Amino acid sequence: MKTLLPVPEFLALAKITYTEDHIILHARTTRNCVSCPDCQQPTNRVHSRYTRKAGDLPWEGLCVRWQLETRKFFCLNPDCACRIFCERLPECLEKYAHRTAGLNQMLASLAFALGGEAGAKLAVQLGHQVSPATLIERMRRVPLVFSQGSRGG
Repeated sequence: MKTLLPVPEFLALAKITYTEDHIILHARTTRNCVSCPDCQQPTNRVHSRYTRKAGDLPWEGLCVRWQLETRKFFCLNPDCACRIFCERLPECLEKYAHRTAGLNQMLASLAFALGGEAGAKLAVQLGHQVSPATLIERMRRVPLVFSQGSRGG
């Protein structure tokens, strides 16, 4: 079943605020224990908290933004070079990303179907402001997959 939260087992929705042109979803991460991305050592020792902001798929023509309170953790492995690391949520938001995977997929689809200029105009009508250059960049980041049956010969 689809929910408003991209990963309901890891996120808790705290509140929703909205204006005439956008919705802000305030959420926080809820996992008690996470693994170090380098050594995979589990830890529950929180170093600090910070807020990540990211765009998501538009809803009813309104721009949707996430304000996600996430945490940094201490790695408990004394042999690991990574002493402090950020909580990861690859299911919905890649490392350093400012857009959710769903929004990136939608933008790439617009770019492939319409190109940069026309895709950017349609994105605005759908509820997300984006430049033509960003759409072209989304297209470039989609991996090309060739199957053996697709070659002419």
